[in-house]
Amino acid sequence: VLPVDSRVLEARGEILRVDGTRGMLSMHFGCLVAFMAAISANLGKVCQKRGTQDLPLLQFKGNVLRTYLGSPWWVAGLGLDVSGALMTLVALALAPVSVVQPILGCGLAF
Repeated sequence: VLPVDSRVLEARGEILRVDGTRGMLSMHFGCLVAFMAAISANLGKVCQKRGTQDLPLLQFKGNVLRTYLGSPWWVAGLGLDVSGALMTLVALALAPVSVVQPILGCGLAF
């Protein structure tokens, strides 16, 4: 194991314990953000599904794309889905993937 230079990590703004590792606060916050990401992404998919019930089959034609972007349910779902993806990136920056991924996978049960 290579020694950790605490000055480099402190310059990046990471909180370190005496032994040079990250504190548990970062991992707990990462878990919370991952849970919020899972809720946001899954609610986004539900909203998009609700929005497509009144819309034509998705095709890459101008009028069909404008119709989708004009649907408040579909646009809200897209926004929630994108925000869930961004929160996933934040969660992965705070906690290891072995902790974040199972939390994100819990949305499959909904």
